Amino acid sequence: MKGLLVASDPGRNLCWPSIPALQVKQLVPVANKPIALHGLERLRVAGATEVAVAVCSATAAPLRELVGDGRRFGVEVSYIEQQEARGLLPALRGAEGFAAGDDLIVHPSDVVTAGQIERLVDDFHRESLDALMLVAGEGAAPSATAEFTGLSILGPRALRSVAATLAGRPDAGLADLLHRLRADGACVATRGTYDWARLGTDQSSLLDASRIVLGSIAPSDASGQHLNRESVTVHGVALIERSARIESSTIRGPVVVGARVHIRHAFIGPCTSIGDDVEIDGAEIENSVVLSDVVMRHVPQRVDSSILGSGTRISTDFGLPRGLRLQLGEQSEVTLS
Repeated sequence: MKGLLVASDPGRNLCWPSIPALQVKQLVPVANKPIALHGLERLRVAGATEVAVAVCSATAAPLRELVGDGRRFGVEVSYIEQQEARGLLPALRGAEGFAAGDDLIVHPSDVVTAGQIERLVDDFHRESLDALMLVAGEGAAPSATAEFTGLSILGPRALRSVAATLAGRPDAGLADLLHRLRADGACVATRGTYDWARLGTDQSSLLDASRIVLGSIAPSDASGQHLNRESVTVHGVALIERSARIESSTIRGPVVVGARVHIRHAFIGPCTSIGDDVEIDGAEIENSVVLSDVVMRHVPQRVDSSILGSGTRISTDFGLPRGLRLQLGEQSEVTLS
């Protein structure tokens, strides 16, 4: 079984105020790791030791720099290049030669799921399927409007049907491939999930992706036990870099804390990821994404469901007159409660 990481859409429609210099969406950090690496890791865990990365002209260089030959991630990586960003089926057609008659696990580079791919592989083999696709919702009998996550397993017969599905329909998707396979008598199935997220035009999709990844961290991976002492309390799963300094604070996982972070007199609540070189002093935050080099000092209210872009500064000025003093970029959003 081989793997295909589909990274042929750079996400030019992503205009996020928190990441104004977004190059390609495959590099967006989710739980302090580029989202594309989560997909690559899931392919490896599912048993794919050979992985092809489908790229376009915009994503080829960033993905090659990020992934390289794949050896440091435990896989052997090659690249399938297309000139322009195209859909999932054209990427599958380009990967038919790479698959060379093997089954192919397909994972979009902008999607995260919780605990699905290993079970999909088991079901695919046990039921001798030609194709198995993960869809949003119940999934047993997806409707014509069902949303396909893109995560799927395709056997040789399904891959051979891609070209025919695309004939005269360059915009065809997985739903069309599924329909053709069923019409041809292939053995296909779907599975449903509610626990998945795709990076989209709304930057709140980053919060959804972060929550799913953090919720999938195994307790055995927790690294916060070394912080349990009189002034620091850690509950739940916490991945904390050794260079982080935490004083007089409570950490309630799932949480990930980056390198050289300094936290004191703070509460870090569930589903929060904190990037490198962040300072949090006298503040509370939960269900949020904090990118690198952020400073939070003496914030009077808990920060919740927020995305703080790199270099953000939030503090309380105790001088008079009191008031809000904001410096906001384009498309910024502020909600007071």
